[in-house]
Amino acid sequence: MARASALTAIWTATFHTWEKDDSPDMGRTMAALDQALDKAGRWGLFTSSNTAQDEDTGLPDLPDDTLADTNWPSSTTA
Repeated sequence: MARASALTAIWTATFHTWEKDDSPDMGRTMAALDQALDKAGRWGLFTSSNTAQDEDTGLPDLPDDTLADTNWPSSTTA
């Protein structure tokens, strides 16, 4: 739950900066996002964990031979 709250806080802070950022390169927005992610990292909210419990609660990986890849049109077809 702490990770979801932290992610929401990061998104909200970045969104508020983005709304006011008129520069073409979005420099202020990128800086705000970078600062928020650094702060979350210092708080230890996004540390990696190798426990089985964390692996079971995540989303499953897609297999290498997904249908989306095999059915994607190739550049040689018209």
